[in-house]
Amino acid sequence: MRSIIVSLPSIGGNLKVRYPDESVFAFNPLYMELETGNMALSYVELVAVPFAGSQLPEKAIRCTLYQGKAKIYYSRLLQLFFTDIIHQRTVFLKVQLRHNGITIFSTMHKVLWGSLHVGEKFPSGVFKWEKGRTTLEITRIWFKNYPFTVSLFSDEQEGIMPNISGLCDGADVAQVYYPSFIGIRADLAEIATSTVNDAVTPTAIYFVSDTLSFHAVDSAGNASTQWSSTSRYQSSEMYNDVTTARNDMFWVSEEEPENLYRFDSQEESLCIVDYSNPYPHGIFELRPSLAFPDAEHIAIYRQQQPGDGALSTFDFTFDYTFFMSHSYDVRVRLLVCDYKAGYYLRWIDQFGNFQYFLFTKGTEEIKNTLSDEAVYEDLEVRGMSFPERKRVSAITSTRTFKCCATGLTEEIYDYVSSVLHSSVIDLYLGTSEGGFEIWVPINIAAGTYKKKVKDVLHDLEIGFTMSDIQAQTL
Repeated sequence: MRSIIVSLPSIGGNLKVRYPDESVFAFNPLYMELETGNMALSYVELVAVPFAGSQLPEKAIRCTLYQGKAKIYYSRLLQLFFTDIIHQRTVFLKVQLRHNGITIFSTMHKVLWGSLHVGEKFPSGVFKWEKGRTTLEITRIWFKNYPFTVSLFSDEQEGIMPNISGLCDGADVAQVYYPSFIGIRADLAEIATSTVNDAVTPTAIYFVSDTLSFHAVDSAGNASTQWSSTSRYQSSEMYNDVTTARNDMFWVSEEEPENLYRFDSQEESLCIVDYSNPYPHGIFELRPSLAFPDAEHIAIYRQQQPGDGALSTFDFTFDYTFFMSHSYDVRVRLLVCDYKAGYYLRWIDQFGNFQYFLFTKGTEEIKNTLSDEAVYEDLEVRGMSFPERKRVSAITSTRTFKCCATGLTEEIYDYVSSVLHSSVIDLYLGTSEGGFEIWVPINIAAGTYKKKVKDVLHDLEIGFTMSDIQAQTL
């Protein structure tokens, strides 16, 4: 909690405000406490205002002070701003106090879709000392034959790119972000004065709808589908496959940096990917398949913070969660796995991060539920009557798929078991002809899951259900 004393010259006196930190979780209890000795301040409005460019309207709570004091609970107000959690799980808001339409206090929140419990830290991981800097190391298993992203958190201000580098099997990787382009244009005439077959030095790259390919434009106005890599753009091989755009790549539009695009060869258009956020502010995702396509054993993302990386013994003992997140580096260590068989699940954990795991298939159970209603039929066979033959009017079947993950270390088990309390879980079914991933929503089966805390390696057995099967109704 932070506190400030606000002067109120229009009505006289001061207002003491206690309010949460800048980065908060929407599902943790958030309060703003007010105290003033001036009884003329009888009410205030707490207003949450989205940053410029957002299509969401502001939302407000009116609060009456009692004996010059008030305590405003506004977690639910912040939760209402999350309308598409698959795509975006961080919202940037201004929270203001207004009286008679005049703003008397304002602060900013980076609101994350998730919650933090006692004893947890964000991001989760193990602290290590590396090259004179404190590093938080996070270990994940990268199933290379399936779609996979890494969720990171940036506390940087708007417009400042996080300092992220890569390491692939011991070799440095310079480019870890998505390839970018300016925007989508209908035809070449909109972006260039002439077309050439030779490679150009790009000053801008556009997707051209009538050719279904990316074109680079140089300073002279020449457009080409061939270009060499620059400090701003990667080479043309990252964009085009001979004559058309690649359907196995992802790109970010500089006109809409919060959107991730992919080319659908069936639809013959550039489409927005319906999950993950490429904009590196708050929670965002990177794809190791783009940065480390040749990885065989270990790939590493290293997010270097602007601070000196020094933490005192006191800070190690009493973790401050978000308070120190800008002072230590984050190192995401990906263990490459080539397994192909199993149920591949994707879910959002309690911190708002995407997690993935390939579970070993087990048994499949089908439970039928009979309807309480029935229909009756009269049957006559060679003059003999068999009246009131009863049929159940409907049967609903629930399929439960059992699966497991075995031999998990403590850190791996912690992130894999987070699937048990996730409300957003998807099962991967494959990829369409056009290159789009097919995910279907599932739910974890209710039950009790036990962990033997004394064991070095842990096993996790779970069951999940898909939508009920509704048979024909009589």
